Amino acid sequence: MPDGAETVAAERGRRWVFDTSPLIALGRAGLLDLPDRLGVQAVVPEAVAAEVAAGDAGDPARLWVEAARGSPFPAVTVAPVVAAWDLGPGESAALSYALARPGVAAVLDDRPARACARGLGVGVIGTLGVLALAKREGLVPVLRPVIERLIASGYHLGAGLVALVLEEAGEG
Repeated sequence: MPDGAETVAAERGRRWVFDTSPLIALGRAGLLDLPDRLGVQAVVPEAVAAEVAAGDAGDPARLWVEAARGSPFPAVTVAPVVAAWDLGPGESAALSYALARPGVAAVLDDRPARACARGLGVGVIGTLGVLALAKREGLVPVLRPVIERLIASGYHLGAGLVALVLEEAGEG
């Protein structure tokens, strides 16, 4: 399912649990404040915070996590059904958190993690979906330069998906 269609399902209630990659991407785009501005109840599991904190010293997401020390980063026990997918610690924690809490969508970019989410009936939204939602709500006036900044920073985004999201956003 394209990111835009998944976004619609994940918007309901706007309770999201983040994986590492989307936080890093939002940091590189200078948009770590988007969840708050979108009115999202956002959760960053302890495993995700640890992965982000292990990044480059100047990484905006790492600085954000370090500034949030004292804020709760919940420890999450990985559900056996999620562990069977052999995903990374952050993805597994985010999916297990969402699986245990109906209505919480997982913010994921990794294809196998998104497949796991779909297979388990967990709502999912990706970084591009978050950006598209922000544009629809008037918080990001133009997506193309944000996406170009992400790509220039080394963040991998499939050309077909980028084209689809830009087209859906009226920037195609």
